Amino acid sequence: MFLNRIVFFNKIGLLICLWLLAGGICAQELKKEQDGQVRFDDVYRLGLLFPNATGSTIMAEAYSFKTGFLVDARVFFNNKWFGGFQLRRFNAEVIAPELVGNFDETKITDIGILAGYSVFGKESPFSLEMDLGMGYVGYRNGFSDIETRFSDSGLSIITGLSVTQGLNKTLGMFCQLHYQRHFLNIETSSIIKRDLNNVSFILLSFGLTAQFY
Repeated sequence: MFLNRIVFFNKIGLLICLWLLAGGICAQELKKEQDGQVRFDDVYRLGLLFPNATGSTIMAEAYSFKTGFLVDARVFFNNKWFGGFQLRRFNAEVIAPELVGNFDETKITDIGILAGYSVFGKESPFSLEMDLGMGYVGYRNGFSDIETRFSDSGLSIITGLSVTQGLNKTLGMFCQLHYQRHFLNIETSSIIKRDLNNVSFILLSFGLTAQFY
């Protein structure tokens, strides 16, 4: 259990460092083409996240999912194509422990990379974007009133659409809808193992964007 927690935090720390590194690169003088040098444009998002389990009867019946948050950093390589990193975090209260185990809360953290395409281009005040990403997802299970924890982890794949409306040259608002699949490796009874190891979510989020073109 202790080693699992170390591995979990090491992976989280590594991915956060990569995300911060990408943000630091973007924050430098990577703007438009100037003096014959190619310069990139970056967009940051911060928003609320509303998860809803789908395709898993046990997840839907055993958990009550809480509002979470999303942090997103994107770099445009040209007018329409971009790549970046995402961090998603939300909690869930266990309402049917007989289905999942003897604990009362789960904290779900997902960090990954993404690539996508902007239909109208980055300079349009109204943007429609499609993206596809993958990353690492960790489940920290335990009790809300004591420190006893155990972890599950796996691969996550996500795809979706987002719309953005610019408010001025720098700030804007976004709304996005994503489908996410978690491929976990939970050791449990064969009756529920297949259900818990392939968890799907519909994720709705909205918030603010800061863009630097």
